[in-house]
Amino acid sequence: MKKLHTALKVFLITVLCMIFLPLAASSSYAKQTVSLYNHTETTWNLALIYKGYDGMWIAKGWWLVRPGQHRDIHLPSNNNVIYTYSKSNNGRFYNGNGKTGSVNQVIVNEAFDVRHGDRPAGTNPKRVSFRKRVTSNNWMEVTWR
Repeated sequence: MKKLHTALKVFLITVLCMIFLPLAASSSYAKQTVSLYNHTETTWNLALIYKGYDGMWIAKGWWLVRPGQHRDIHLPSNNNVIYTYSKSNNGRFYNGNGKTGSVNQVIVNEAFDVRHGDRPAGTNPKRVSFRKRVTSNNWMEVTWR
């Protein structure tokens, strides 16, 4: 009888853990989704700055979005502030120049993934301004027209 009682306790604890641990993990490790929509005739490249789970700000680029394409990016972040910078293949760009709360970051032509403020390795390094954006319900949209 004692073995049955112990086995029942273990079973109930296991079931409770299976139910509540995923709920706790999902709330403490949310993801921010950035939906990208390209309604232009040119390809756009997006770079982002976001705060990772460890509290460090990350600068990452590039996400390529072709004409007519829609893409979702899922960032590992609990923070709803995301900074954006985008450039097109025909020389247009959207940045944070003159916008409240914008931040600067060095970018390069190649893909990069560094702590915000660090200089990424690559060609044609330049300091640009990233525009401050805020997600709503862990989601935001970037649309090029």
